[in-house]
Amino acid sequence: MEALHSLGIDGRLLIAQVINFVILLLILKKFLFGPLVSMLDKRSEKIKQSLKDAEKIENDLKNTEARNQATLVEAQIEAKKLIADAKKSAEEESLKIIEVANKKASDQKTKALKEIEESKNRAKIEIRTEAAELITLAFEKIAEKKLETTDDQKLVKNILREL
Repeated sequence: MEALHSLGIDGRLLIAQVINFVILLLILKKFLFGPLVSMLDKRSEKIKQSLKDAEKIENDLKNTEARNQATLVEAQIEAKKLIADAKKSAEEESLKIIEVANKKASDQKTKALKEIEESKNRAKIEIRTEAAELITLAFEKIAEKKLETTDDQKLVKNILREL
């Protein structure tokens, strides 16, 4: 200790200063460094947790984007299928409409032909009747007498049929 005293250092004072330094160090550790380190550890944990959460969110986002892309592709396939079904249905419907129109046209043609045939038959009957009347009138003028018997009228009608 004398060596310290020759340097101007008091041993008791040095020991007191070391004890004070240790006490100060313990007090700082308990009240300053402990809470500060604890706060830094908590902050570090929050940062780590935030990074994990961000990574999880990023992975979830990638998964969601992949699911959305798959859903979009699926929706496009479904839309194409619906469009194809609609086209097929429209084609079938147009074929049915054409078929109905053709049937109506055929029915109208048949009806018109039937009406023409009926008109033709009526015209033939009218022509025959008028011809029979004209022949009867001509015959009466020539013979100067009127045909009254039904046999004569039948004869005239038979002749007209043969014509």
